[in-house]
Amino acid sequence: MPDIEQRQQECSARLQELDSAIAELYRQRANVCSDINTLKPILPDELLVEVLKRACSFDCSSNERDPHYPIVLSSVSRHWRDIIHSIPSFWTNLGLRFPSRGPRGYDFASPPTLKLLRLYFDNSGDLPVSLRVNFPGLERPGTVTPSQEEEHVAAAGPSTKQVFQYISNLYPGKINSLFIWGLNPSLPIVYAWDAGDGIFDNVQFPNIRQLYVATADFQFFGRGPPENDIKSIPPAVLPNLNHLTLKRNLPCGLGFPYLQLTTLELEDIPINGCYRLMRNSTNLVTFSCKRPRSPTQGSQGPPTDPVRLYHVKSFSWAFGFQEWDRALLQCVSLPALEVFTCEEQGSDGLVPLENPPSNFAQQMSSLQTSFLHQSPSLRVFKSVAQDYLLFEPRILVNDLPRSIEEVHLDKVKLEVANDFMRALIPSRDPASSQVTLLPQLKVLDLEIECDYWIRELVLEMIRARRAPDPHSYGLQSRLERVLLRRGQMYGIQKHMALRDDFADKFQQFVDGGLYLVTADEDGAHKKWSRTSSGSFRMLAPSLLKKTLTFLSLA
Repeated sequence: MPDIEQRQQECSARLQELDSAIAELYRQRANVCSDINTLKPILPDELLVEVLKRACSFDCSSNERDPHYPIVLSSVSRHWRDIIHSIPSFWTNLGLRFPSRGPRGYDFASPPTLKLLRLYFDNSGDLPVSLRVNFPGLERPGTVTPSQEEEHVAAAGPSTKQVFQYISNLYPGKINSLFIWGLNPSLPIVYAWDAGDGIFDNVQFPNIRQLYVATADFQFFGRGPPENDIKSIPPAVLPNLNHLTLKRNLPCGLGFPYLQLTTLELEDIPINGCYRLMRNSTNLVTFSCKRPRSPTQGSQGPPTDPVRLYHVKSFSWAFGFQEWDRALLQCVSLPALEVFTCEEQGSDGLVPLENPPSNFAQQMSSLQTSFLHQSPSLRVFKSVAQDYLLFEPRILVNDLPRSIEEVHLDKVKLEVANDFMRALIPSRDPASSQVTLLPQLKVLDLEIECDYWIRELVLEMIRARRAPDPHSYGLQSRLERVLLRRGQMYGIQKHMALRDDFADKFQQFVDGGLYLVTADEDGAHKKWSRTSSGSFRMLAPSLLKKTLTFLSLA
């Protein structure tokens, strides 16, 4: 017994020594922090604010993890903390993660999530907040065992239901943009509130104007409920929502207040869903359909009744599913359209019509012409796809309406680009029966693939369309910008250097006010600069910036 008591006393004495040492370390750390806080700032506050503004910026539309820089940087010093906590704009973008999965399918955030929300909402003052919610721990349904679920719940914080109810009850008008990444497509966005009736009771976000939903990155093969069984979000829940983006899949069983939308962006969505949502959103101003996928299982073909979208000014469509393309060209009218874009096709590529009629090509050509000419205000035509609508530019140049002011075409082969520009050369002969195409054209932007070299017809086209008296050529506007970019080069392709006499003539156009971009033999795009002497000078943007800096210092 005496030995045991002695050992116990020795342990107690040693612990007391350690406690004293720890307390001394705490005192030393406090002194160091105090010394740091009393140091005179090296940077003036105005410059420090600009540095911190950039450091605290966070893009909610990306899928990167939010490091919560305002909190991290606040711990550097008392001075930094005072500055960061005094500027509300540093706290207007927040990302949350829900990595845990519970037994009822709910997702759970980390324990301090509500405290984090309160900190950001309070420090942002009267400014609105953009919130991003990530579900990185999403598994395929049925792959998580009950024991794993219990383990997740034990270490988890508030559920999505609790988080959104917390926001709705205490900060209902704080969020203006909501971004949701990794949502299970088999569950509706607000499944966390409850699965039964009353799902939207006592929930309102009056200031959310933008909603972005990207479902989990795995294929969902379920058919989903019939359209008449879809539970729609009442307009009262999101009364000011006008911008909706959906990516990868449509949330199963959930509808949106489509009538109040002015912007609808769809990407990697089944083509039948894209068509249905477009028809339901009759007040759209901007619509975009990128890389659509095959129709969902059991879906019917496109409806054939006409639809008129009176307010659409910008419309983007990915052609490739010919059955749906024909329905679009035949049934949809866009009287106020100003910008039309052909988007890239999806992974399915071109899906031809089953049993097409013998005159299918002629039918589509006629529909294309009618579709493009239905909008008297159409000013801009863009294409980033391999196919321009369903046809090549040789036909397209004749189909575009006379109101077009800008043409942007990507992935164009050299001979096709030359044919396009040759068709744009107007005739000055009054006896000629040739109709001047695109008389209001101001911008021509071509990305030329494979072989690349500039021929004399380009000079001829520019010379005519920049004539001092454009009306003598039947033109209503002068050409202002020409971009001849180089696209992908496959194998051993030709890139002819620009002839010296061509360079001199191009320089004259540039000195006269033309904006010109071409490509060198390395494929780099170069903007031509204006010169007072008329000598040839073609500067890369980086070199141009250095030159201007040198001249300003001199």
